[in-house]
Amino acid sequence: MVLCPGVCEARRRKGGFVLMNGMFGGSFGSNRLSLEEVFRRPFREIPLDHFTIHDPLSPSGNKMTVSMEENQYPVEGKERPNVAFLAMVSKGRSTFVLTDKDIALAEAFFAERWQHPEEHPTLVFLKDVGKAKIELVWKAEKIFAYDEAIFESQHRRIIDDVIGLLEVGVLRAASQDVSSTWTIHRWVQRVILAYLHRGTLKRDDTRARFAPSTILQPGACVEARASLSSSHIGIGAYVGADVSVGTWATIGTCAHIGRHAVICEGVRIGGVFDPLSASPTIIEEGAFIGSHSIVSDGVIVERNAVIAANVSLTSTTSIIDQRGSAFTILKGRVPARSIVIPGTFLQRSKFGDISIPCAYIVGTRNDSEHGDASLDAALHTLREMGFCT
Repeated sequence: MVLCPGVCEARRRKGGFVLMNGMFGGSFGSNRLSLEEVFRRPFREIPLDHFTIHDPLSPSGNKMTVSMEENQYPVEGKERPNVAFLAMVSKGRSTFVLTDKDIALAEAFFAERWQHPEEHPTLVFLKDVGKAKIELVWKAEKIFAYDEAIFESQHRRIIDDVIGLLEVGVLRAASQDVSSTWTIHRWVQRVILAYLHRGTLKRDDTRARFAPSTILQPGACVEARASLSSSHIGIGAYVGADVSVGTWATIGTCAHIGRHAVICEGVRIGGVFDPLSASPTIIEEGAFIGSHSIVSDGVIVERNAVIAANVSLTSTTSIIDQRGSAFTILKGRVPARSIVIPGTFLQRSKFGDISIPCAYIVGTRNDSEHGDASLDAALHTLREMGFCT
């Protein structure tokens, strides 16, 4: 069943424009939904501490820091931009560069909601910033830099704000930067652990974002057009747009499922929140995880990889790549576009040969074909080899 995207139940004036009931029309529907969510939720403020803009054209590394505690934007004659938009386009990253798509989203959004969009301070700010690097520091990031903050009850409001931002995908337990490197946000894991210590695991979600009997815990984000059968989505998990999750699949705490991924029935995507040194499991964009497979313990399945049914992957599982002239052994990471099957290898012991579970990379998903066509070809290859999907 395809989830219904959220509906804005109230009209709210913000900076002179009105947020109307329903989703925004036009392009970038998922991003617009996130933005609408940020504006409509009862946050007293977006819990940013400050943001810093680094001038890419300055050889001396000039930068400007804007504190959220101050009422004035530190540029004479200009208003401070709305930080809700900045927070949303960050996609959970602490450091990012605005893309052309971000600018187009801003222009379309304010054109629909503002009589003179070119004069809106947020749009003016985004165009002024251009390709500069932006650094965000959240209030919770400073508070939860250390484990001791988990047990301090005075941070209840900031914890609730972070859980709310996790639910709409503004914050994430893990984010990918422009160099495709994954960053694990330990402070987000600490906030989740503090939330769990409060013993609150109920969620009043009236927007019908999941099928009946699906469990969606607080702090879990499911983006627009995702399709979930009866499944379980853990606290702090992120499920991207157009993801398909099969019956009885489990997406664990803090796990990241990239857009267009397919999680088949009975799959277990491992979760993590304790110990804090552990990393969440990451399934990148367009990956396919076959039925009853297990991916856990911080394993990263890279873009468009195909995992056959009944494959079990942990950080210590040997992933044997036999595509080249000599095999290589990987652990904790499945390369992009790999086709992976379950298997065993023999290990000698004093009791005789022991079959040790492993995984084999037996092929590569076609990069030249359309996404659906390349997936069908990869699944056909697996079936010809006698493996289920």
